[in-house]
Amino acid sequence: MKVFNSIIIFLFLILCNDIYAQEQLKNRYDDYLWHFVNSKEVRTTYYRLLLDTDTKTLSDFSKRQHRNTLDVYEHPDDEKLKLKFINEFPKDFKTFLSIFHRNDFRELYANSHIYLDLLKHLSDEYPNKVVYLLLGLSRDAKWDADATGDLQDILTDYIINHFNLFITPFKKLSAKDQKNISVFLADVETIATYPEFYTILNLLKERNETKLYEMFLISKKERMKQEH
Repeated sequence: MKVFNSIIIFLFLILCNDIYAQEQLKNRYDDYLWHFVNSKEVRTTYYRLLLDTDTKTLSDFSKRQHRNTLDVYEHPDDEKLKLKFINEFPKDFKTFLSIFHRNDFRELYANSHIYLDLLKHLSDEYPNKVVYLLLGLSRDAKWDADATGDLQDILTDYIINHFNLFITPFKKLSAKDQKNISVFLADVETIATYPEFYTILNLLKERNETKLYEMFLISKKERMKQEH
C-alpha cells in the first residue's frame, strides 16, 4: 500500500511539473493566474494574457498603455521604457477610470490588474517619480473595488514603504485633496481589520504630523460607521 501511494504521489508531481512547465514566466514582473477558457479553468501568465489581448477595438490611449506594458515585459532592464510607462500612465482619476474601470467593462478593464501590478513594481523602483503620479490619481479617487482597489493598495504600500518621499508633496496639496486621499485610503469593507491603515496612522504619529493624523483618524472613524 505504501509503495502504491508513493507511486501515485510521484505521478502527481510529474503531472504538476508538466502543467507548470506549459507556461514560463517572462521576467520578474510576470506572474501566474488561473482563468476560464471555454468553461475550462486554465493557468497562464500575465505576459501571455497581454499577448493574447485583442487591441483592435481599443482607444489609442489604451493601445499605448498596452504597448508600454508589453515593452517593459519584453525589456525589463530598459530604464527608458520603464520611465515611458510611468510618464504616459493616466495622470488623473477620470482618465484612469476611462481606461481601467469602465462601467461597460471595455478598454483595459478585463486585465487591469496586470497593468497596475507593473505600476506597483515600478513604484518601488522609481519612488521619486511615481509619488506625484499616485497623488495625482488619488486626489479625486473613490474606492469601487477592482482597478480602484488596486490603486488603493499601490498607494497604501507606497506610503508605508516610502513615507518620507510621500509626506512632503502630500503636505503641499490642498486640504480638500488631502482629505479625499485619506478617505480613499480608509474606504474598505473591513476597516477594523485593515492593518495597513493603522500602520499609516502610526507613521503620522511618529513623525508628529498631528493634524494629518487627526484627519486620517477621522476618515477611519467615519468609514467604520458605515455598513459593509
